[in-house]
Amino acid sequence: MFVFPSIIMGFILSIPGLAYVYSKMFTGDLGFDGYTLFPSFAASVEAIVLGLLIPTIAAIVPIRVALSKGLGESLNVSRSKNTGMKITVTDEKLSNMAPLICFGVLSVTYGASIYYILPLSLLS
Repeated sequence: MFVFPSIIMGFILSIPGLAYVYSKMFTGDLGFDGYTLFPSFAASVEAIVLGLLIPTIAAIVPIRVALSKGLGESLNVSRSKNTGMKITVTDEKLSNMAPLICFGVLSVTYGASIYYILPLSLLS
C-alpha cells in the first residue's frame, strides 16, 4: 500500500540528493563537470526491483508461516509460540576459559584495528 508512493518519492528526492552529493564531491578543481542529476536506467531498474521485491517478501513470509499451521492454532493468541528453553549450568572450575579469553582478545584487537588503523591508512 505504501510501496508505490515511497518509490515515487524516492525518485523525486533522489534528484536534489544527487545534486547535493555531486556539489560536495565534484568541484571545479577536479576537472570533472560532466555529471548528471538523473539516476541511470540501470539504477532506476534496480531501485524499482528492490523496492517491490523486499516488501513483497516481507508480506509473504508471515502469511506462509500462518498457513503452515492449522486455523485454530494460528488464531490462538493466548498460547505462547515458544516451544521451550534449555538452560545449561556448568561448573566454573571444570570449564576451560583459555579459548574464550583468546577469542575475546583477538576480537578486541581486530575491532581496534578496524576502528583505528583502517581510517589512519586511508588518510595517509
